Amino acid sequence: MGTRFMATKEAGIHQNVKDKMTEADELSTNLMFRTMHNTARVFRILWSDQVVEIESTGTAPLKI
Repeated sequence: MGTRFMATKEAGIHQNVKDKMTEADELSTNLMFRTMHNTARVFRILWSDQVVEIESTGTAPLKI
């Protein structure tokens, strides 16, 4: 629901951001912080890929 509102004309968000959100598919995002039971869906960028990789090892808690 939040993403739908963010894409409306009433939301004070730059149109470029709205366009990116509406063009994104499931391969454009990562689910991160799953190991902390606080899952967030974020756009795939270098640091989110790294966080997902660190979490997938399961060797140590994530330190930020």
